[in-house]
Amino acid sequence: MAQNKNLLILGAGQYGVMAKEIAEAMGVFDRIAFLDDSFAKDPAAAAEHSVVGTTRDIEKFAAEFRYGFVAIGNPELRRKLTEQLRYNCITPAILVHPAAYVSPSAQLQKGCCIEPNATVQAGAVVAAASFVSSGAVIR
Repeated sequence: MAQNKNLLILGAGQYGVMAKEIAEAMGVFDRIAFLDDSFAKDPAAAAEHSVVGTTRDIEKFAAEFRYGFVAIGNPELRRKLTEQLRYNCITPAILVHPAAYVSPSAQLQKGCCIEPNATVQAGAVVAAASFVSSGAVIR
């Protein structure tokens, strides 16, 4: 049985929207949905933004989504939720916008995001659950 190419993004705020746009530009995911705690009290807004649950629902969606990405600004919480994805057998996705340059000898660890017009130079290592902003140069 072929594994799905669905992406579950944790956080539907500014980072989440950017992650979704990058994932769409990559063109490799069949479905993209969000888990976000702030939409829990507004079902209409949740539906409009493809929010299917809260971060407490990771286990519930593990069979439906092969990949996950944590798009939350707080780095400590981002690392914790990335570990929860792994614990639930959801692979932390590496998101790289097609307009970014990543050297073939660079290392991108699970759950990192490379935004448009960023450069990751030869031999650089981008740590797990890190964001590289547009225009940044990582050496």
